[in-house]
Amino acid sequence: MIMDESRLASLEGKIDKILNRMEVVARLEERQISTANLIERNKNRLDVHEERITDLETDTRGMQTSASIMERGYWIIFSAIVGFIMYFGKGK
Repeated sequence: MIMDESRLASLEGKIDKILNRMEVVARLEERQISTANLIERNKNRLDVHEERITDLETDTRGMQTSASIMERGYWIIFSAIVGFIMYFGKGK
């Protein structure tokens, strides 16, 4: 009987250890799920930022083209004005 009680106590101790470890595993699983959700959320946010950056790059290219055309126009007008001034300045 004493032998049975000590074996029973030993089994209870082992079962308690197993239960404690199962609790730890459950907590680790919760952390893993939480981390996976966080990673997924960050991926989604990164995708949104990537789209916005692409849109900004496209808009910027369009603005650079129009700015380049406007700059050329200003230089043409400036050159014409300088040419007229030089032309009429020589005649006097």
